[in-house]
Parts: sequence; structure tokens; C-alpha cells
Amino acid sequence: MSKTPVWIFLLTFSIVAIAEAAQARTINQAMVKIYTVYNRYSYHNPWQKKGQQIFHGSGCIISGQRILTSAHVVSDQVYIQVRRGGEA
Repeated sequence: MSKTPVWIFLLTFSIVAIAEAAQARTINQAMVKIYTVYNRYSYHNPWQKKGQQIFHGSGCIISGQRILTSAHVVSDQVYIQVRRGGEA
């Protein structure tokens, strides 16, 4: 039995594992945590607001140094703070 196919499999597996680890680091560096303070309007009294509340969500950095996130994370915001993944 030849040992060549085993070595080729191990080499291929190692290359794939290294590529996946590098991609995971890149993805982790692109993830951000978004902290917001928001003040929504009251639906019963549209001329009044409900008061400030705190919310947080996630997003990711995309091309052009922009951040992609869901609308509910930043809607009616008064203050936004963004932190990269792994930062305190």
C-alpha cells in the first residue's frame, strides 16, 4: 500500500484548515458591536417621545469603511457607539 495518498490527504487537510482559520480571523475582525441610546415616538401621542432607552446589536464592516447592520439597531437613535470584536 502506498503512503502517497495519505500524505496528499494530510497536506490538503492542513491547507484547508489554515485557510479556514485565516478566514475566521478576518470575519472576527470585521464584526462590530453597536451600542445605541434611542428615543422613540409614542404612537398614542405622536408629539411626545417615550424617553431614552439603551439597545445593542451587531454589525459588520463592509467595503468603503461602512457598517452593515439591521435597521432596528439604529432606528430613532440619539447616540451610537461602535466597538470592534474583542475590544473592551
